Amino acid sequence: PQSHKECLPYFDNIYISDPGHKVEWEDLGAQNLHVLPLSAACPKTFQDVINKNKDNKYYDIVFVGNLDIRLYEYRLELLNFLISRGIDIKIWTYMQNEVSLENYPLILNNINGSAYGKDMIRIFSQSKIVLNLHSPTVPNGGNMRLFEIPLTNALQIADKCPSDWFIDGHEIVLFKNKNDLLSKINYYLNNDHERIRICNNGFKRLVKEHTYERRVK
Repeated sequence: PQSHKECLPYFDNIYISDPGHKVEWEDLGAQNLHVLPLSAACPKTFQDVINKNKDNKYYDIVFVGNLDIRLYEYRLELLNFLISRGIDIKIWTYMQNEVSLENYPLILNNINGSAYGKDMIRIFSQSKIVLNLHSPTVPNGGNMRLFEIPLTNALQIADKCPSDWFIDGHEIVLFKNKNDLLSKINYYLNNDHERIRICNNGFKRLVKEHTYERRVK
């Protein structure tokens, strides 16, 4: 917004959470610009939920998030493709989205309701794989899911993530396109050892570097 642009000269330091926006801010004249992931996770908050559920993997793969067709058609197309290829992905979304999903009956059949807060963390903890699809407005990655998922000992498969936050193939799994995503889902569902290895690495990295306590420091 123009009001934001006009305010820039009055700030000594500006912090942004996505490195993909760095050039935009610099072009607007921002000085002392710092890129720092503002999202994180809090192990203490959800430890009881995680401990009760992490050994009970009821779901192969889940997705929790907004499916408003006006904003997230990209998500709808990917989810529809996976279901059409036989992937039993369980979905939780805002229930008001059902009205806009009439053209996606496969997705409608896989919606299990809404999930927020501790319910969401419980579902992640009970899942082998959690799919993270960023908003198109996030160029490089950095939503809250990126840090919440590793906390739950589930394998995160995501569309994007800066390499200095989590390492692809070691702490997270990234995909390039829908066929790559399908291939990786099938691979990690059939290779428990590899899936668990990446889950454990992601959890250790999160506790070490991506807690809210660490962000504040």
